[in-house]
Amino acid sequence: MDAERILDEALSFNPNHHELQINKVWILRELGNLPEALKVVSQMSINNPNDWEAFSLLALLYNDLEDYRAAEDNAKKSMRINSDQPGIMMLLGQILKKQGQLDQAIEYFSKAAIATPAISDPCIEIGDIYFEQQNFPDALDAYQEAINRKENDARPYYKAGLIMKEVKDYQGAEKMLKIAASYAPKDSNIRRQLAGVIALNFVHSPLEAR
Repeated sequence: MDAERILDEALSFNPNHHELQINKVWILRELGNLPEALKVVSQMSINNPNDWEAFSLLALLYNDLEDYRAAEDNAKKSMRINSDQPGIMMLLGQILKKQGQLDQAIEYFSKAAIATPAISDPCIEIGDIYFEQQNFPDALDAYQEAINRKENDARPYYKAGLIMKEVKDYQGAEKMLKIAASYAPKDSNIRRQLAGVIALNFVHSPLEAR
């Protein structure tokens, strides 16, 4: 609230200062005042139809409000002005996924993955879609790419373990879930799945191997 007050004072001297306006929108969003944030950034987009940052913020705000169609439209407007926006590629993928447009979602997540070769999140998003579609080979490939990018991230190991459990590769599932547990020892979901897989692995192991 102090930051908003200081920004308002600065804007009183220079009401069209772009960076100040952008920061005001972010602060309004943090405060949960989405209608006022929309009002500010909408006016910015009207004043400058080539302001890709304004359209990106509109997309983010509409996504917060669960107006996914408006979020998608504004994200695509922003991308047409400036295509080098991995964050908006990710947002578009998430928006399209929420609307059930999974092929298009994968397309944007893939673009984000190419644009950010050190970030694992786009690969995990792709893996999650394939997992939901029960396309386990492609899901595992995506999770493996996420592991290659950030090997201390528990999420892709956990999800790969769930797939291996699904296809009854209990030894592989146990291995993946143990690695996930080592990186996220307090995660109760991982511990619960690991305990279940260890039990299944014991039951299904050949007697001579016990």
